[in-house]
Amino acid sequence: MNRIAHPKPLSADEILADTTNIIARYFPDARIFLFGSRAKGDARETSDFDIAVDAGSKISLGVIARIKNEIDELRTLKSIDIIDLNRVNPKFKTIIRKSGVNIYDRGNRTA
Repeated sequence: MNRIAHPKPLSADEILADTTNIIARYFPDARIFLFGSRAKGDARETSDFDIAVDAGSKISLGVIARIKNEIDELRTLKSIDIIDLNRVNPKFKTIIRKSGVNIYDRGNRTA
């Protein structure tokens, strides 16, 4: 009996790196933050990835959709949520900037 080899799912670090690379292709000068349970260090194996992007101005919904489509192609069953920091409530934006982990800052990986 032949077994079909399935590609190994990405690790959390690989998911984060690949997601950052996808976003950075669209917005090389953006700031990208990880927030939520993964940023706090209390994530479970099944926890999602919460990513916030500050591209300097609002990102068009079409571009957000393209980014999400590319991210959906990653080898993972984990949910990866992307938000545009310039489309959220200012208080929420402040919370993410203070408590989130800056993982990419204008062309430089920071995490």
